[in-house]
Amino acid sequence: MKPLPSYAGLPILIFLQLTLFLPAVPLRAQSVTLSPPEKETANRLRIDVIARHEDNILVYKATHPYALGPIGPAAAHSYGNSTICIYDTSMHAKAQKPLPLPRLVTGLQFLTYDNFFYIFYQYLHGRTLYAMAAKIAMDGSMIGSPVKMDSCTLGFPAAYPSEIFTVIYSENKEHIVLFCVGRRPSRLHALFFDRNLAPVRATDIVLDTPSFEWLSEFHADNDGNLVFIGMNSGDSRLDTYQSRLMVLPHDADSIYSTYFMPKGIFIDDPHILVDNLHRKYILSSFYTKRLEAGIRGLFCYIHDAGSFTGRQTMTALSDQLRRQAEEDDIPLSFSNYYIQDMHLRGDGGFTVEAQQLKSNPDRGFFNRWSFIPRDQKRERSFTRFDPYGSDHYYPWNFWSETALTFSSQSALISCFDSTGLVEWVNAVRMSQLDSLETALGFKSVITDGSLYLLFNTHIRKSTWLTARTIDAHGTLDIDTRIREDVPLGDGDKGYRYFPRLAIAVGAGEIILPCRKAQTLYLARVNLHAAPMLRVTE
Repeated sequence: MKPLPSYAGLPILIFLQLTLFLPAVPLRAQSVTLSPPEKETANRLRIDVIARHEDNILVYKATHPYALGPIGPAAAHSYGNSTICIYDTSMHAKAQKPLPLPRLVTGLQFLTYDNFFYIFYQYLHGRTLYAMAAKIAMDGSMIGSPVKMDSCTLGFPAAYPSEIFTVIYSENKEHIVLFCVGRRPSRLHALFFDRNLAPVRATDIVLDTPSFEWLSEFHADNDGNLVFIGMNSGDSRLDTYQSRLMVLPHDADSIYSTYFMPKGIFIDDPHILVDNLHRKYILSSFYTKRLEAGIRGLFCYIHDAGSFTGRQTMTALSDQLRRQAEEDDIPLSFSNYYIQDMHLRGDGGFTVEAQQLKSNPDRGFFNRWSFIPRDQKRERSFTRFDPYGSDHYYPWNFWSETALTFSSQSALISCFDSTGLVEWVNAVRMSQLDSLETALGFKSVITDGSLYLLFNTHIRKSTWLTARTIDAHGTLDIDTRIREDVPLGDGDKGYRYFPRLAIAVGAGEIILPCRKAQTLYLARVNLHAAPMLRVTE
């Protein structure tokens, strides 16, 4: 079955600069409130939660024009009939306002300010692909006319993906960067804008070294610098000197880079967390010393943006922790764990959150070291980097088999200080099994000084939405009213929740999609609500 569409919306950066673990305060039990059912079936509808403004929740909705699946690359992720739907806090629709956007739009992204938000989109007209931005008021009405940010001419549109541009922005939302990466040879084209979408400058750089074959983790810091990682996607990617942290300054047309992987280890899928308060870039990845030996531990690299110096740390995962995760094969344990998220603490410390992910039956010939090059060597002229859709790393993303089920037994939560030294590591049991990979995974939310993990789990042979909490010292289940064997919602009604796609819209308040059969709903979870463990509609 086709996974749900990309679920973009308000980022949770408002949590990242807060002190992560403050003394916990008493909580009341949580509630789950469902919206009325959508009229379109789930495989044709795209829903993006944008923001909560006062007592209104703004949601973007669009429909896929093809009921039986996409026709050609240009239509693969195209949506039409764009509408802003406004819900109240009871998830009842108050108003719907159509947007005068082109018939088929792709590459949808959102950036929210206090009194308005931007919709970034792309559309193809003839052989020209346009990157556009529309300014929308909090009542859903468009302000002015859409702004053209960039465009490019495609020689043969059917040979290209449906969108090639990506928009990223700094945490303070003062710097907006539109970029695309071309291949053969690698080329970085970037345009810098201010918060009013006024052009600041443009740059076009040819990337001609092996380290630029696989580019990932694009970020913009509060100074307007573009930060990303370059690695070699071929067999030589395991060479220490093929992994670089790269910075394109906001006022220069040359890239500064540094090698960050030490000799004697192999890494994959490094993640970047930008610490604007302390002007640091934090990289983290699992590492191994021999590919056949499995994952050994967590690698961290703390880079000082001011002095352009860095510090490396490696945290070995103990056999005791491996037994705690109840892995069957101790030597190869944690080989199926993948980083899902990172959170920043106010003191410069940070957390790294990973999850075990398996497919059944196991496709052993596609492991974490072999399937990345398979994706990067697709016959594409461009690669798009979607900060919403590709923020999770899944070993089955590139498989076409349909007779698969997906499972996970636990998550790994690690806490580090500002220098990258580990403070604690804890394994959290999460028993998950589903035929839809989108239903697996968890959403981590920081509220009341604790980390809340929202996920689906099996209770009494049924799948339920549940949560667990973890405090500053790595202690689990500090809130006794939230336990892994107590569901948040009413699973008896047959709802399937998608916590990995949840969006935080306030302190302790998140919205996530769920479905019953082919009908899609929005679920609002309030961790501070009055005691109520049943679903309200």
